[in-house]
Amino acid sequence: MIKRYLYVVDPHISSDQPTNRLDNIIQVNEDKFRRLAHIYNEMNCDATWCGGDLFQNYKPDIESIRIVLDYIEKTGEFWLLPGNHDLPPGGNPIHFGKTLFSLVAQLTDNIRIFNNKIRMNNVEIRPIQFKRRFGDMFIIPSDADLVILITHLLIDAEGKYTDITDITTSVDLFLCSHTHFPFDKTINGSRFYNPGCLIRRRSPEKTITPRVGIIEIDTIAATYDLKTIKLGSPRAQFRMKPKKIDSENYDFSELIMDMQNLSDAMDMHSVMQQAYELTKTTDKEVISYVEQMLSEVKQ
Repeated sequence: MIKRYLYVVDPHISSDQPTNRLDNIIQVNEDKFRRLAHIYNEMNCDATWCGGDLFQNYKPDIESIRIVLDYIEKTGEFWLLPGNHDLPPGGNPIHFGKTLFSLVAQLTDNIRIFNNKIRMNNVEIRPIQFKRRFGDMFIIPSDADLVILITHLLIDAEGKYTDITDITTSVDLFLCSHTHFPFDKTINGSRFYNPGCLIRRRSPEKTITPRVGIIEIDTIAATYDLKTIKLGSPRAQFRMKPKKIDSENYDFSELIMDMQNLSDAMDMHSVMQQAYELTKTTDKEVISYVEQMLSEVKQ
């Protein structure tokens, strides 16, 4: 029997606009999941596997949940391995049942949570829940001919966290997430795969091309095929990184004059907030002025 799964990681859906993105994050979320649904149906998938951090916060807003439910309505069964962002403070997976999306899952037929191993003929899928601390041994006792591990752990291919070259494992396919950056490497017969985060919220991630994995499993022959598909979504629009100010030699008087002249013509709160963030660690006179103006604007 052939089964086909769409594997996606780290969408971080939220209506909260990231400060370093210029495009509308709600529209970005909607566009990404429309494209996901198209790929799912075009590839004739049986289910979606999400490797964690479906939401940016364990208390997702209604708009974010709607995006997921609309996607499920257009596709089919949706499996989630809760990531640290999907969990209440402390990151203990046992408390996922207290979250809003857990309740939604209980009330929705097509949402499943990766809690226990899944056996499909000669294939076994094992989830490993989020942990802040873990070892480098992933020896999974199993009589299955093909073992797939799906995880949400700080594992990468760059050595910033636990490097895949330091891991000892018996599994055939080691599905990763959480670290956002993609990799696809085979080490000692085990394939380590992370398609990379779906939605980029931070500037360092702007070089990532949004991708998903399509995993085709023959449950009788106990074989699999994995390919990566690009979403083809529009280029993310990030703010330029502001230049550092030499506070000792910078003349803040012009900045104060400009702010006073613009106060009647512009969104005062926005102007003052930006100026405050720019100078809060530099000139005390400017800090005092901006704090006073912010207070007046809020009133």
